[in-house]
Amino acid sequence: MTNPIRRLCKDLNLPSGDAHTQDWAYELPNEYRTQEWLDQYISAYSAIKCFDMRRDILMDLMLDIVNDYLLEGLDSDIYIIQQVLELLRANKIEHQDTIAYWSVVGEDDPEAYFEVTPFVREIAK
Repeated sequence: MTNPIRRLCKDLNLPSGDAHTQDWAYELPNEYRTQEWLDQYISAYSAIKCFDMRRDILMDLMLDIVNDYLLEGLDSDIYIIQQVLELLRANKIEHQDTIAYWSVVGEDDPEAYFEVTPFVREIAK
């Protein structure tokens, strides 16, 4: 089986990192974290019709980008943020681990939350 990150990188023409890359979705350079790229990730995610590790990796990447948008006050891009959250909501059974991570399960201190945590917690309900 092909490595899902390598396959995504090939399909989307993204850098695959190097031998020291541990968390590819979080280490992807800023030039690949724009609204135009986020649109491509949404399209790629939607084109994969059944459960596939690539969908999980793309969802992590998209949520990380959304989190950055919210952190930087770029919520004027609310439509694209809503698209990502709706994909998560529609596929929440598939992404239970992702939801647990981003909703910071078991943590009640808002200082420990991600910017996207309240939205993900709402989906988790």
